[in-house]
Amino acid sequence: MKPKRSLSVVGLCLFLMVSLSWEVGAFREEDLAKLKATTECVGCDLSGAGLAAVDLTEANLRGADLTEADLSRANLYGTDLRGAD
Repeated sequence: MKPKRSLSVVGLCLFLMVSLSWEVGAFREEDLAKLKATTECVGCDLSGAGLAAVDLTEANLRGADLTEADLSRANLYGTDLRGAD
């Protein structure tokens, strides 16, 4: 009986790892479009978004979720990042 139980635990762990990994880097397309159109996206979910080399000069990203977003070479001069993650 123990091998079945340990197999169930392993299966549950694998399921949780896969299901939780879908949430990481899952930005909202609407938020990204809004940012690109208006340079304002207060409280937006941009986690994992590809923002490399994007000009975000004086953008308003207060309270935005930028977890694992690619901001390499992005211009952040004057960008409001207060409360952003």
